[in-house]
Amino acid sequence: MPKDRISRDDSCLASDARPSRARSVSMRVVLTHTDLRIYWPARLHALQRELARHGHDLRVIEIAGLGSPYAFARMETDRPLWWDCLFPERTAESVRGSEARRALWRRLDETDPAVVVAGAIAFPSGATALAWGRRRRRGVVIMDDARQADVPRGPLTQHVKRHLYALVDGMLLPSPAWADDYEAWGVPRRKQFYGLNVIDDDAFATRAEEARREAPQRREALGLPPQFFLGVGRQIRCKRWETLVDAYGRYRRAGGTWGLVLVGNGPERSTLEARVGTDAVGAVSFVDFLEPGPLTELYGLASALVLPSEQETWGLVVNEAMASGLPVLVSRTCGCASTLVRDGQNGWTFDAGDVDALAERMCQIGQASDATLRSMAASSREIVRPWGLERFAVEASAAIEQASRVGHPPVAWVDRMLLWAWRGRYRPT
Repeated sequence: MPKDRISRDDSCLASDARPSRARSVSMRVVLTHTDLRIYWPARLHALQRELARHGHDLRVIEIAGLGSPYAFARMETDRPLWWDCLFPERTAESVRGSEARRALWRRLDETDPAVVVAGAIAFPSGATALAWGRRRRRGVVIMDDARQADVPRGPLTQHVKRHLYALVDGMLLPSPAWADDYEAWGVPRRKQFYGLNVIDDDAFATRAEEARREAPQRREALGLPPQFFLGVGRQIRCKRWETLVDAYGRYRRAGGTWGLVLVGNGPERSTLEARVGTDAVGAVSFVDFLEPGPLTELYGLASALVLPSEQETWGLVVNEAMASGLPVLVSRTCGCASTLVRDGQNGWTFDAGDVDALAERMCQIGQASDATLRSMAASSREIVRPWGLERFAVEASAAIEQASRVGHPPVAWVDRMLLWAWRGRYRPT
């Protein structure tokens, strides 16, 4: 995607808010996070290439090498030389916050970056990076996608958060839909950069198209119906898969013929299976978690994606489905909905838990003509295209350059106390 596709309108890359490339100087950058799998390898390789293009050196420091809520996903390739892991044989849960802080602090001192980019300050990576950066007077960029509505916080926590965010030089957020929340937390828009939650669109598009070229044979081999709705994600309560199952039952009773395939595992699996049996809904298939390769094949064979979550920070399965050329039905509480879903163009949004509304939208898509479905698929690809790997690399690079130029006077004693006390902790969702 050419650079001019990232316009001021959809990335807020205003001329007075982004540093000039002409003033770029060679520097070392460290990016650190709890664990870096699933989507992260592609993002980090894109950032490494973008920084190298300007003479900068990226080093990655991952805290834990094993386990996460998505432990089914393995690293597809070995870590490159510029990618280090502090505890490669341990899970994030097994590494105490104080232990992570000591090890990461020591490694930051050894690496000595001009700018450190880190995960949210709620985690040890972000808390440590901010404390180290302010102590060493180096630039700090924090990556975060939390929203105020997702995790209620008390007045004291809000106060501490505002204090700490005031010390950050840049925030890499999912999209401008996060701007108001972070302004409320004391992060002015000039410090906000957008493009955190992205995927390798080209990889999904290519693999999905390969599956479509042999669709009849592959559907038969996998026991899939000719057309089906697809739901992908952990089967936990906040995903509201029961809403989808109930809506699908109404869709079938209204004469709908598409199938429904649910991909994932979780504590709600048996409840969902029982619900399907009780409601006598046919054509529902349950598939265990899939690695990215087989999953992209399902995207290529599916007819539409449904994500009914009542709490979803972003919803990267929507990026995957849209890159694969699918219409999407997404609940309005999913973070990506306002950025990626355009009602009537590439799908529809609906209120989480509203079975009637979802069933109506399923009927609309299920009854659409082939030409309409092709148009919606093309719209999905076009809408998601500016939210790919280049978006992450360009916006992260701009945040890094801005952070490298900010002066860092000594921190006030109150903030020093907060930075010392705030250690962060790993909280899997």
